[in-house]
Amino acid sequence: MKVLLPIIQSMVKDELAEVRNNILSRIDILAQVIGNDATVEKLLPTLLELSKDAKWYTRGSVLLGCSCRAWSISDCVEIRK
Repeated sequence: MKVLLPIIQSMVKDELAEVRNNILSRIDILAQVIGNDATVEKLLPTLLELSKDAKWYTRGSVLLGCSCRAWSISDCVEIRK
């Protein structure tokens, strides 16, 4: 997990929207591998930034990722603000 998280964090911040969207579309799998708590703790700040992304489909991917039950209701509310 210590090796995987920095790679994921880097990919979520990639300049190409396709890279960001591919990671976001698989956030549920990531949450299963590293755990929901670690996903929220380590990636929530980045996901909050991505919820304001210039690309509408990246913003939509964040909301869809939130819907995948990888996070608690309160985390989803925070992202949707």
